[in-house]
Amino acid sequence: MMRSYIAICFLFGLTSAFIFGKKDPVYPDWDALSITFGKFTSLPQTEDEAVSSGEWTPYGGCGCKNATKPYQGKRYRGPGGTNNLLFGPHKNVVGIQIVLPDNFNIAKNWKGAHVKEGNTFVMTTYFTDPDLICSGKRIAPKGYVGDNLYIVMNNGPVKIPLKESDIGATKWTKGKCFYGMGQHYWYDVSKDMDCNDFARLGFCCIMVEI
Repeated sequence: MMRSYIAICFLFGLTSAFIFGKKDPVYPDWDALSITFGKFTSLPQTEDEAVSSGEWTPYGGCGCKNATKPYQGKRYRGPGGTNNLLFGPHKNVVGIQIVLPDNFNIAKNWKGAHVKEGNTFVMTTYFTDPDLICSGKRIAPKGYVGDNLYIVMNNGPVKIPLKESDIGATKWTKGKCFYGMGQHYWYDVSKDMDCNDFARLGFCCIMVEI
């Protein structure tokens, strides 16, 4: 059986364990969620887990009830204020936000992907189609994190390939393989691009055979 790990590299890693083919050959049996930079820290997968932990607090209200909110779902802020989790109507996790200080250097072509909130910038990743989150329809089965991966970029959410074999002729460019992190893919980059256009955003895929 082949186990796949997909991570989004902002300044530190968000890792999500995907096992394809266990129950469904198309969608991942996605049952783990953690963040890492040096060590792995598990994250709550339900709103109830977030509340009972005592470490996550409601922050910014619910995007489903307020069209002016630049995110979908009910938001909680985590320890240290560096991550927000988003939960859907069924209280399952539907996304995560990375919180950066507003003095962080943002590439000029990526400013639309960074939402200004007070003295911070926020970047959002969804674990299912964001257009369906507030509909009340549960996409991922109970106990599973999600069924897809979307990163909010300049022109809205972009669907990310779940398998390395699906990258094909997309805008993801193959980079180096980093020890302990896996093969990196960088979005819309080239060797002759302006350094000011380079975004600190990558897509990593580790394929581990079990």
